[in-house]
Amino acid sequence: MNLYKLHSKPESLDHYETVSNSNPDIFWDKYKNNPEELKKREKYIAKSTKYAYKYASEVLKGPFPAGEEIISKDIYFALEYAKYVLKGKKFPAGEEAISNDEQYSYLYARDILKGPFPLGEDAISKDATLSYA
Repeated sequence: MNLYKLHSKPESLDHYETVSNSNPDIFWDKYKNNPEELKKREKYIAKSTKYAYKYASEVLKGPFPAGEEIISKDIYFALEYAKYVLKGKKFPAGEEAISNDEQYSYLYARDILKGPFPLGEDAISKDATLSYA
């Protein structure tokens, strides 16, 4: 929760300057259309799954290597990253997370690999419908 948004004069609060430059929840809306300012804050963006994905997909419109480690740990963003940022190419770093879910494993196999996903076969086998598809 961004408590600074609840205050009428957030800039008067302690640590506002520090937080407003290091917390993507706070600076994203201000700089989302300013790639130069976001570039200065990449190290903070790379620590947030949501904003690392948004930065790659909306600002860079391509891979964001510094954010791939955090993205790879979230099944939703790992699949989305492979599908939309990598334009349907494999995302090996995200395969571990994806393989833990039957539906995401199936979608990764179908949409990205366009074939078997050995790492996700155990998860897929737990769903009769997906196993058959």
